Amino acid sequence: IIIRALSKNGRPDDAIEVFERALKEGQHKSTFLFASAIEASVKTTNKSRKLYDIWEQLHILGLKPDSILLKTHIRAAGRTSEVEYAFKTYNE
Repeated sequence: IIIRALSKNGRPDDAIEVFERALKEGQHKSTFLFASAIEASVKTTNKSRKLYDIWEQLHILGLKPDSILLKTHIRAAGRTSEVEYAFKTYNE
């Protein structure tokens, strides 16, 4: 919830920082956490890189995206003009 609030209030970099801290503290079991971070990533200056990093971290941790997280990721990829990446994600 904090990540989403920071992102919606124009502080996406702070939102990503909170996400990264949650991962370090082992609080990464929630797909909602990842969905919120993905939504924040499209508002950062390095949006494509952040989007890739978040998705990669999900797989490194062995988590499987649910339909909502998958939809959020594809939509974010489209917003960052990464259409080919969005299709790749969809086809995985």
